[in-house]
Amino acid sequence: GIQKGLCISTPIHGDFHHANVLVAGGCVQLIDFDEMGMGDPMLDVARFIGSLALPSLRMFSDLRLSDLAAERVLASYAKTASIDERRLFLFQSLAYVTSAATTFRLQRPTWREDMVLLTRRAHQQIALAEAKVTRRPVATAGSLDVAFWLAQPDYVSLTIKPHAWASRKAEIAGIELQGQESHKHKLKSRYRLQLIANGERISLPLRALARKRLQVRALQRQLHAARKASLSRLELPEIWGTVQPLGAVFYTAPAGTRLSEPTVWNPAMASRLAAALAELETLKIECGRSRSLARSLELLRLNESRVECLDQMIDQRVPTLTGVELGQLVDTGCRIGVTRPDALIKAHPLLAAARIAVELAALDAGTATGFRMAYLDATGRNSNDLAVFETIFREKACTKLQS
Repeated sequence: GIQKGLCISTPIHGDFHHANVLVAGGCVQLIDFDEMGMGDPMLDVARFIGSLALPSLRMFSDLRLSDLAAERVLASYAKTASIDERRLFLFQSLAYVTSAATTFRLQRPTWREDMVLLTRRAHQQIALAEAKVTRRPVATAGSLDVAFWLAQPDYVSLTIKPHAWASRKAEIAGIELQGQESHKHKLKSRYRLQLIANGERISLPLRALARKRLQVRALQRQLHAARKASLSRLELPEIWGTVQPLGAVFYTAPAGTRLSEPTVWNPAMASRLAAALAELETLKIECGRSRSLARSLELLRLNESRVECLDQMIDQRVPTLTGVELGQLVDTGCRIGVTRPDALIKAHPLLAAARIAVELAALDAGTATGFRMAYLDATGRNSNDLAVFETIFREKACTKLQS
């Protein structure tokens, strides 16, 4: 199919990138016909889409603009001409490589990061061309078939392949989708990943989280930075790859006994968890994902009187965990593991501590007291402020039970 498609020949521009398209007064004019000749029409289409990558990187540091523009261009093109997606994927791969070379030639400040992103996208397009896939990911709201793309082994393999080699010097031998779960705006996928490293076969559980408006590149940067800091008490998920148009991140999570199990709790465990939170709060990393206290309180949907009594509280922002429940924390034996890849954020620290204290109190009041005292001793934070946040989460828990 692909080989046959390469024999198609029609008049084409030959160098159809965005800088050769002039728009004025509602009229579109093309320039620079030096490369005009006979060729595959998909070459022009792919070249134009690929050329939009650099403006998108300059404006947003990702490919969101080019992905959105590509979908609109292809939708308009399809009204008057047919599209062979396998040929399109092949030529798009070439276009992304061309854009990668351009960002290096121009020596943009972020040319290294841009080249990694563009070459990875080029590899993904090749995988799509080779696979028996007749659809592509889109970037317009409401039309994104995230579940479909996260179920494609070739697509997943090309996304995580660079990390597999960089972190373990391993080749991917196979990926098997084991299940997908959808809840509200989130989609969770589970895989069994087979690697070959130094002649040995390794089997790992791989996961993917896709969520609307998930800042996957910022999330990836901050988790990498946190893991490189070599935390001694806390273990965070390992990011294997991201797909910006899908809002998806692939990761492996720490394994161990969930802290929602009452049998794991004793005074030592309460102290360990408090120390792990305190260690995270002292981490010196740039968190791309940050949330103000006002925004956090807005997400909790508090009544106006409760918000007013918190207006005077100082808005502190440190690396902490957001929205984490005990069931998403595990005891790895030597550290406390976090199984959610999107938990790390820069926000008010007492939100995480209070949430955990309230959940612990439902298991055992003495354990909650031990955690609270250990946390306050490790951080030196105000006990009255912590009590205020605990009251908030306790009220939210009661409201949830009543509903």
